[in-house]
Amino acid sequence: ATGAAFRDAVASLGDYELLAEPDIAKALIEYYSANPDFIWISGISLNSRAQDAVRVLGEASSYGLTPADYTVEVPAAGASSTDANAQLKELVRFEMALSARVLRYAHDAQNGRVDPNRMTGYYDFPAKPLDLQGVLKTLAHTQQVRTYLESRHPQNAEYQALRVELEALQASAENEIVVDPKLLLKPGETSPELPKLLTLIARNLDDEMGGAYGEVLSRLATSDVYDPEL
Repeated sequence: ATGAAFRDAVASLGDYELLAEPDIAKALIEYYSANPDFIWISGISLNSRAQDAVRVLGEASSYGLTPADYTVEVPAAGASSTDANAQLKELVRFEMALSARVLRYAHDAQNGRVDPNRMTGYYDFPAKPLDLQGVLKTLAHTQQVRTYLESRHPQNAEYQALRVELEALQASAENEIVVDPKLLLKPGETSPELPKLLTLIARNLDDEMGGAYGEVLSRLATSDVYDPEL
């Protein structure tokens, strides 16, 4: 869908509400006015650029960003609509939403999600200029979407070291098991907290205790019933 089809699709955006920062909204209007064509859609489906962009946005947490800030509702793959106009309407909304979130991501990757100058009057850090229309122009003509978006992040060794530390902290948080401190069970009773408690116990068994109780814990590890064997 290009040219006239794109213009027809844009005409359907009259009742569409897209939340975006003022500078990003301005960039979208100016870019698509000058370049009335899809970036993320080829024919009637998402292209590889769109797929790569959605993946990068979904991995925002690996850079200390919040994925929810860049969420885009992706049209269902292979969805066939008997109403071509409805399908085009859905695609153009996705186009605008993805462009807006990609621009937010590029900005935050380069300048940070939080403006330090707003935190205190002591700071006066100049923001690095970012040509938002230029970002869209680049993305419209490259197949290296991931490489381009990830290049917006700092590339120095100190930043890479921070990413490694963040990854370790996130892995630690994922492995953390929290059991309700009020858990109180008698044999035969059930609780969804029990498997978590058994996992913690199994982790901390020494060789002697593991040999004595390891088999029982392994066998009952996923049960929420307080078996008398325990």
